[in-house]
Amino acid sequence: MLNKKIFNFVFINFIMVACNSMQMVNVKDNSGANANNYETYMRGCVDYMSGDYNSAMQNFEKLEKTENSIYAKERYIRFLFETNQFDKIVNLDQKVKDVFKGNLDIEKIFAQSYLHLGHGEKASNFINKLIKENPHDLQLSYFKVLNLIKTGKLDEALTVIDECIKDQNLESKQFLFYFLASKVYLQKNMEQQALKYINKSLELFPDFERGWLLKAIIQEQQGQIQGAIAGYKRFLDIVGSDETVEKQLIRLLFVEKRFDEASDVLEKVKDKTPTQIFDLSLINWRAGKADIALSKLDELLAQNPDFKDAKFLKIEILVSTGKSNMAMDILKDWLIADPENKEVLQVLLLLRRAKVDVNSIIKVLELVEKNSSNQNLVSALIDLNFEKNDRSKVLSYCKKLFDITKDNGLKSKILFQTAYIRFISGQNDKVEAILLNALKYQPAYSSIHNLLAYFYAQNNLKLEDALVHIDLALKEKPESYYYIDTKGFVLFKMGKTEDAINMFEKALSFNANDSEVLKHLEMAKSVGK
Repeated sequence: MLNKKIFNFVFINFIMVACNSMQMVNVKDNSGANANNYETYMRGCVDYMSGDYNSAMQNFEKLEKTENSIYAKERYIRFLFETNQFDKIVNLDQKVKDVFKGNLDIEKIFAQSYLHLGHGEKASNFINKLIKENPHDLQLSYFKVLNLIKTGKLDEALTVIDECIKDQNLESKQFLFYFLASKVYLQKNMEQQALKYINKSLELFPDFERGWLLKAIIQEQQGQIQGAIAGYKRFLDIVGSDETVEKQLIRLLFVEKRFDEASDVLEKVKDKTPTQIFDLSLINWRAGKADIALSKLDELLAQNPDFKDAKFLKIEILVSTGKSNMAMDILKDWLIADPENKEVLQVLLLLRRAKVDVNSIIKVLELVEKNSSNQNLVSALIDLNFEKNDRSKVLSYCKKLFDITKDNGLKSKILFQTAYIRFISGQNDKVEAILLNALKYQPAYSSIHNLLAYFYAQNNLKLEDALVHIDLALKEKPESYYYIDTKGFVLFKMGKTEDAINMFEKALSFNANDSEVLKHLEMAKSVGK
């Protein structure tokens, strides 16, 4: 985004594109029109001066339709230019170009409008015609170079720039053309040349703010971060404030861990946006000033209660400073207000990494789920209760999730989870029935086939069916070491010891240290001996 600023008409202070003061032209005297036209003209001028652009536009357009005065049309064209309505200006060019022939200010407006709209060829023709008539005009030379840059004619632009630098009539503004040369070289990926020319520009005009901005951009691209920081700071010293540049400067200072300087940049901004207050909070937090960061976040959230990143940062600070209960309260209220919010749920679950008690997290989720149950909340409760080995609650929430979801693939996985809990709990009487039921829901979870095969093998049941099921599982995940281990176990139970040993060894090639596979291999080898 920063580069975009460089393409503005940077020497606008050197260009007279509009009247510096409102000319109270007597339209009636010049055109002989009635007094109504004069009144309309005056109203348009007053509306424009007071900032009521819509009313000004209505008055000028009304006047343009009924008034043929050159003065009225000139004021209308200037108004259009000052309000960036370039398309209307170029449409007028075809109608009134002869009227303003020789009026260089208005002709420059037409040229700039073509340039703004990207009409490269028309802009070029217009500018070249004007340069022929005014060969030493600074503005026109600048427009010509700018148009060449915008149309990708970079080498031609450099040739014109060189001519302008040699033109003694333009000597006082050479810094502009060195600046343009730097831009061209930057586009040509010749960063060292770009830096050379921007330095020449700044030697001639040390307070050229856009020059400092371009230099900072070049140095940042070169990895000269300290130089870039200095350039952005110098730019801000000259212009006072620029949100985009401030943001970039703060980012670099943040990367360099120069938090106090980053804070100083933001503190200088008088009317801070919510984003700037957030950035200031983040900087203070990274600088180890948790209390200041929390104070600013409270200030921000009081005015912007839905500022998501600010709430997350506050939670992070509270957890990191041992105030997990306060963080939990924020997350609880947030989830009660927005129970479908996956991001908030994920943050709550991540608190386990901060050694927050799992029971506390479950308590919050149970409270939220009681008020508004949904698939994500129930899934989280299944995982947390499985983690703490509360199998009865896992089974209870599995049933609830099965009833909630309409996703057959998920139903298949839920039934697998239910069967697995019963399997590891020794409740074998229902395992087979649950797994066979799970296979009815498509797409079926491949681990259903794996568990069914293992269950049959462990209980010496339906070993041929077990082999079919494990092959179906391996068809989906041929490199799953625990599927391969299951096949080895089935083969072992079928009396195919050598084949089983081969399977166990293959499984270990994917995971050499798995204790279960090693145990199975040792068992098979002992029988083989």
